[in-house]
Amino acid sequence: MEYKIINTGDYLLIVDDSEIKEGGWHYNLALNFVEKTTSFDNGLLQQKIIAHLPLNNSPILEGVDLLPPIDKIPVGFKCEIIDTSNMGLTLSYPLTKKITNSQGLTQWVGEYLY
Repeated sequence: MEYKIINTGDYLLIVDDSEIKEGGWHYNLALNFVEKTTSFDNGLLQQKIIAHLPLNNSPILEGVDLLPPIDKIPVGFKCEIIDTSNMGLTLSYPLTKKITNSQGLTQWVGEYLY
């Protein structure tokens, strides 16, 4: 199972791709929105919220584990900007690398921006 950390501005979330059940909470990737799962949700572009830390006085998500408070919230990884001006595009890639330890645990390592 691979977990992701997402900062929505209102929440710091730990999410994964496990099954989302009706009545649980999920993060909608397309809308950058946290919502309760209903029978009408199709699971596309949604990730199950495993744990959360409310930010900016946002309400606690009932039934979802709370993360402990932290001093600084990362806003993302430092990025490498690739300017392809002749094509009218500017691309940004996080300066990260994927590390898998001897126990099979995988994580992204990089320099955070605060």
